[in-house]
Amino acid sequence: MRLFLHCEELNDTFGNILFLIVILDLLVAFGFTACLVGNDGGKVVVTNVFDIISIVIFMAYTTIYAWPMVSAYAQSTKTGGLVAQLMFEIELRAPYRQLEAENEQEETKSLLLTFLIGSKDQVLLIVAGGPVSITRGFVVTTLTLLLSFLLITREFSKYKF
Repeated sequence: MRLFLHCEELNDTFGNILFLIVILDLLVAFGFTACLVGNDGGKVVVTNVFDIISIVIFMAYTTIYAWPMVSAYAQSTKTGGLVAQLMFEIELRAPYRQLEAENEQEETKSLLLTFLIGSKDQVLLIVAGGPVSITRGFVVTTLTLLLSFLLITREFSKYKF
């Protein structure tokens, strides 16, 4: 339970900072994408390579560095099932235990049940400033957004207004 409280404290303290970092990294990646697409053939190859490398680096800042937070969320959703499975295993092994260990077994089951009830609706979710939750869907959405922006910008750059 302390871990969930610690996660809430981290969200309150660093959520806005994390949101700002994510937004700025996305904007820089969009800027380099616009520079890459806006190239009318007059730039040298080195500039295009620089733009591509910059896009990859800033998308890595937004997605790959967030992966530990995504993993924490994914593992926390599995906690209830794992605790229930552990309780089931304790029940299965109960006939093979001796009578003096029965009290210890009941205490363990009681503790696990308390943990299961307390953590049933809790997940370790890192929230970046409110609107952005760092999950697997966030990573996929971020990459898809950049690719969509690249394709739309590319299509609009073909037409002269």
